Amino acid sequence: MSGHDAELDQFRQGVSCAVMLERATPPWQLDRKGSTRRALKYRRQEGEVVIVNHDGRGWWDPQGSAKGDIFDLVQFLDPGLNFGQVRKALRPFVGLSPTYPEALPKRAVSQPDR
Repeated sequence: MSGHDAELDQFRQGVSCAVMLERATPPWQLDRKGSTRRALKYRRQEGEVVIVNHDGRGWWDPQGSAKGDIFDLVQFLDPGLNFGQVRKALRPFVGLSPTYPEALPKRAVSQPDR
């Protein structure tokens, strides 16, 4: 036994953290104004932000200490999963490209007509 696992390499190279965020429930959306070419800012609900970096291979939570690779991201999104379940969750996402859905700007609260 060589200790090398080809499937893990396939996940590291073939699954973008951006794809996992976009396909999560509820989905995360790209904040284009808050993003740069090297750091994509994704938002979900109020106060939830994740930055995707390293060409989609890494991520970090700017409001906490969470960070890592695709395996860590899946467990961040669903903390109850063990590593075997993480592997199973990643299989359908190999080779998919992110669509970069843009977050809608917050609407100003309108006053009712009087």
